[in-house]
Amino acid sequence: MAVDYKPLNRNQEFSTPQKAALKKIFGFAEAAATGGDSTIVSRKKVHLALSGHFSANDRADIQALMKEIRDASDDADNARDLSSVFGAWRMEGAKRLVIKTMANAVVAQIV
Repeated sequence: MAVDYKPLNRNQEFSTPQKAALKKIFGFAEAAATGGDSTIVSRKKVHLALSGHFSANDRADIQALMKEIRDASDDADNARDLSSVFGAWRMEGAKRLVIKTMANAVVAQIV
């Protein structure tokens, strides 16, 4: 199940640069999930992709999510529950739902 970017594209709460940054990091995450190499979605790549486009709180939330995806990829755990990460999120509403859906699609691809 590939990541579906249609809900992200339709969401008007994200700016165009934010959508591009999210597509980039979720592309990295998807490659890490299917390839089994968590270094593809490294902290540095995530930081560089997000910098300047998101508030500090949103950036910290997304970075915590990517850390959990890296850990799941390292453990080859395609049933990882991300509710603990999303329970602590400060991002709300449709933005949160879109990212949660994409993250669950990435985790489901882990081999």
